[in-house]
Amino acid sequence: MKKIKFRRWNQETREFTYQEYDGSLFSGLKDKNGVDIYEGDIVESEGVDNDMKRKKYLITRNDENTCFYMYYPKATELNRLTLIDNSIIEVVGNIYVGDSL
Repeated sequence: MKKIKFRRWNQETREFTYQEYDGSLFSGLKDKNGVDIYEGDIVESEGVDNDMKRKKYLITRNDENTCFYMYYPKATELNRLTLIDNSIIEVVGNIYVGDSL
C-alpha cells in the first residue's frame, strides 16, 4: 500500500486541511460485473494479448505516466488499462489478502 495524500477545503475556516492514508488508488474504472478496479487488484481476462487464453493480471500504476496498467509477468509489455475493453475484465482478488498471479 502507498501513502495517499488528500486535501480538503474547510468552508468555515476557508483553509485546506491535509490528511494522509495508507491505501490503494481507484482506477476510475469498473470490471464487467460493475466492481471498482483498484491498484493492487488481480483481474482475469481473455483475449487481451490476442491469444484468447484466460490470464490473470496485476493492476499497477505508473507514477511517471499517471496511468494504470494490467501487468502480466510473462509479457514483454504492459497493457494500459484504459485501452482495454472492461467488459472482458473481472476482479478476482488482490495482492493484499495473499492472492497471487
